[in-house]
Amino acid sequence: MYEYGPRFPVALPRGLDALTMLDVEAEYDRYWREVAGMARVERAFSLYAEMRAMLEFQVRKRHPELSEKEIPWEVARLMFLSDEGTQRLLEQARAKLC
Repeated sequence: MYEYGPRFPVALPRGLDALTMLDVEAEYDRYWREVAGMARVERAFSLYAEMRAMLEFQVRKRHPELSEKEIPWEVARLMFLSDEGTQRLLEQARAKLC
């Protein structure tokens, strides 16, 4: 999955039969505290790419009328929905470029 950092599976604190969600969360936290910086960068980019792909899929499904040129703008708008400043910048850029 990632080029840098430890690989799963790793030793769990208890036997699999006694595994709880807290154990999973603790192991996940431990793993990300121990990995190298490059693995964290890879993870961040991977999460971004997955999120963007999901949003693009949703935009295409909900708005089949949008052109290929309009889809990235709508995806960006959704990605920064809670940021009013970024929304204004996107609107200004779209008006000038489209």
